[in-house]
Amino acid sequence: MLDAAKNGANANIVGKMAALDEDFETASKEYDSSDEAMENLVAARVANKRKEKKQQMSDEKLKFERRNREREMRLAKARERIEKKKDEEAAKAEQERLKAKESVKLDMSKAARVERAYSWYSRMAMPTRDKMKERVEFMPASAGVTPDDVDLLPWNARGTFVSVAAMMRMNRTSFQPGKDGDADSDSD
Repeated sequence: MLDAAKNGANANIVGKMAALDEDFETASKEYDSSDEAMENLVAARVANKRKEKKQQMSDEKLKFERRNREREMRLAKARERIEKKKDEEAAKAEQERLKAKESVKLDMSKAARVERAYSWYSRMAMPTRDKMKERVEFMPASAGVTPDDVDLLPWNARGTFVSVAAMMRMNRTSFQPGKDGDADSDSD
């Protein structure tokens, strides 16, 4: 009977062990399937995150491009305003320059014009004819000299300097009555 009890106990133990094995296999299968499910869930979340990140980057890129277009438009308008302002200032300066030239009452006789041109020639450190014309062109009318006056000076053949001797001769003859001088001069 002891053997029978041992066999019964062994059978009972074997039965319990078989049930535990089944439970273990079932639990193991469920665990394996839950592992796959978990992996699938993680993969889906990662994919969603990537998709969201792409969408976010696309939205940010569109916002950036829109802001750049708006900025370019603002800059273009600012450039136009600046250019318009410069043009207005240049036109205003030109008008003032013309008004100043008109308002100056100077002796416009040939001798006076030559004298003023020679005076400016000396003040400018004796430039060449072309350089002096460039400088005189931008001088105010109140200076009393024009680019045409520069041509009245006795320049050498190449226009590099004014002959001082010829200038002195011009001065002596232009102010003496009866000499071939300036037709505009007051000689009685």
